[in-house]
Amino acid sequence: IANISFARLNEATVRGLQRNGCEVTVAAGQGCCGALHIHAGLRDLGRQQALQNIEALEKGNYDAYITNAAGCGSVLKEYHELFEHAPELHQRAKSFSSKIKDVSEFLAEVDFNKRLGPLPISITYQDSCHLLHGQKIKQQPRDMLAAIPELTFTELPFSEICCGSAGVYNVEHTEMSMSLLHEKMRMVRLTGAQTIVTANPGCLLQMRAGVEMSNGNERVVHVVELGGHGELVGIVDGQAAVLVKGVVGEEAVEALEYVKADGAGTGGDRGGHEHGVYGARAAGGAGAYVTFVQENNLAGAFVGEVEGGA
Repeated sequence: IANISFARLNEATVRGLQRNGCEVTVAAGQGCCGALHIHAGLRDLGRQQALQNIEALEKGNYDAYITNAAGCGSVLKEYHELFEHAPELHQRAKSFSSKIKDVSEFLAEVDFNKRLGPLPISITYQDSCHLLHGQKIKQQPRDMLAAIPELTFTELPFSEICCGSAGVYNVEHTEMSMSLLHEKMRMVRLTGAQTIVTANPGCLLQMRAGVEMSNGNERVVHVVELGGHGELVGIVDGQAAVLVKGVVGEEAVEALEYVKADGAGTGGDRGGHEHGVYGARAAGGAGAYVTFVQENNLAGAFVGEVEGGA
């Protein structure tokens, strides 16, 4: 699901790691982490998924396994608990879990590249429960945000309280979930922030729903998508813009994509090796950043018009 619904987040994660000197491999054979199944009590299925991921990644001799989903990270770090009655698998799972890092956790540890472009917008940060309470990671995402020049950061009151997503909680207990979300959006409005930042796909979806349901206009993004941790962000023609890079054939392509757009973007799976198409409007021209997977590497190109030119 994430490869389609959050394709841009995955790309920003890869770019952010590459900008910090990391060689990134999207290992073949990996699948769902099993978090939702394990939370639902389907532990046998969860064990199967865990073993599939362990076998897919351990043979690569990687220094770290990076995730951008706090809910997934919490379960990935606890894989060894699924195999407590199988000593050999338990040890393999424990070794695997020791290499799991949330992307903000990892970048903070490697003293990330702080040569970032200015982004004069106001933001607030909603702590993901699985990151804050599950993994005890609080300061690292804030350190990443603090490194962005000209960014105005306001702490969200009661950011440690759940937004109401909580895996499938918003489906099984919708009334309570919406009550939590309503209160969360009230806190957001107290900050006056233009952008809401968080660190988990479930929280992203929930907060975006909150913005729409409350007739707001805030953007909701993952911490790694903001401020050049994925790529260089700056101001172009009065609008926040990101320099996107990709490869088409053997040719490198660069283009500006506007973050604060005057038209809604679109996204969707286009089949085959294509990863998704996202449209935006900038200075009167429509454009789209097309991404796809080619030999396990992310690639892409900007197509369309910017400032009247193709």
